[in-house]
Amino acid sequence: MKDTLYNPLVILVIIALMTTTAWADETDIDDFQYVGGTIPIIRIVEVSGSGYADFFSTITAEDYTAGFKSTDEGATTLTVTANTEWKILVKSTPFTPIEGYVKPAEELHLKIKNKTVVHEGEGDGGTLSAVFTNFAPLSDTPQVLWSNTSTGDNGCTADIDFKVLLNAAKDIPGVYTTTVTYTVSAP
Repeated sequence: MKDTLYNPLVILVIIALMTTTAWADETDIDDFQYVGGTIPIIRIVEVSGSGYADFFSTITAEDYTAGFKSTDEGATTLTVTANTEWKILVKSTPFTPIEGYVKPAEELHLKIKNKTVVHEGEGDGGTLSAVFTNFAPLSDTPQVLWSNTSTGDNGCTADIDFKVLLNAAKDIPGVYTTTVTYTVSAP
């Protein structure tokens, strides 16, 4: 009885192995994996550097006589990374009130300089706004600071300097602060 059970079972296993082996030998089977998808639009602006948080603390009597205080260190750096056309908008809020006086946003001027393409061959760094290549007033309305209307850029940088207009009759002692906002968007 033992032989009776094993013989058919052995025959079935041999037939199954031969069928599988023959099938694999007779047919090549490919399997596919598709790789891809949609590359998203990437537009990033980063602000770095030591900045000018204590800029007003260095104002002197000579600055009041000149009517302004300015920087030339480029202590703020903007870095743009984009895989399509882009523009950087800039705006400023009015200064915080000091005893009822609100210094207007337009009394803070900005200059952009030293454009650098970090990764050669991966963009041209766009064009700095001619308005802001010399000190120009900011506003609470966004203004174009820098743009590239032809291509993306992989890490281009530019430095920022500020100039504040001074008036001894209006600019009373106190802590003045404003927020400068840089926004990247489509041109």
